[in-house]
Amino acid sequence: MSSRGITVVEDMETGALFDAEPHLIQELVRDEIGKFMRQLEEGARRHGLHMVRCLTDNPVQDVLVEYLRRRARIHNRGATKG
Repeated sequence: MSSRGITVVEDMETGALFDAEPHLIQELVRDEIGKFMRQLEEGARRHGLHMVRCLTDNPVQDVLVEYLRRRARIHNRGATKG
């Protein structure tokens, strides 16, 4: 990497070399992932689904238990207001 922040990248399909700026690539990827996640959340909401975001190193059972506890608290709060 040079002092300009430019990195030479090799295209895995063609073998062509090109200059890239890693911080710009990171920014573009982050933006695209953000758009994708918003679309996913909107789609889930439209279909009445709850979406739980979590880290992949969290055991599924821990994520599920926490979700069910949170959901029960919300449900119980709503039941006592009636």
